[in-house]
Amino acid sequence: MSMTRREFGHTLAAAALPMSVQSAGIAAQSTSAAADLCYWGAVDLAARIRKKELSARDVMAAHLAQIDTTNPRVNAIVTLVADRAMADAARADEALVKRGPVGTKFTIHLKGVGWTETANIVHMVYDNSYVGYACAFNSQGDVEIFVQATGTPGWHFIDLYPGIYKGTEASPNNFRIPQLTYADDHPGEDLPAFRYAFEVTADGQIRAER
Repeated sequence: MSMTRREFGHTLAAAALPMSVQSAGIAAQSTSAAADLCYWGAVDLAARIRKKELSARDVMAAHLAQIDTTNPRVNAIVTLVADRAMADAARADEALVKRGPVGTKFTIHLKGVGWTETANIVHMVYDNSYVGYACAFNSQGDVEIFVQATGTPGWHFIDLYPGIYKGTEASPNNFRIPQLTYADDHPGEDLPAFRYAFEVTADGQIRAER
């Protein structure tokens, strides 16, 4: 179907304005709180997400709803991967959580992990108890560790140590275990360790550190 420049301009204006009239037979579009999010600036949205006034899921859901409403008219988005977008928003929300009750889920995300056998794994220790390791060999150095908070109310510490994936030495077994002496004798690369802290709360409410 052909469209004149004026008709195209009218269609774009209808998609961009929160209160619009598509035709004489269609009522003006209401502006719900969710729809309003689509017209906020990125700086405002980021600040409100950090303050826990909004979640990344809220913002993404509002934009996906707006796309669903307007895209059939303007065809601006050819391929929409809504599930991936919501999954990314969920990970962003989890990354902001630093406090919460037992069972709170959060994510530790590392980028730039090595690819060699002496640099491609990181070992996680939760309150001095070994949990396991994550390998970056097949993820181009990008590692996400999904954690669920446990323990009594108070601060709990999560340490990530370098390790050695495999080698030829038979004894002692130095492979796929946290290398606590990494700063003194890790072979090859000079690698860091990381320490995180999560506060388990007793009130049953997830609260972000501000």
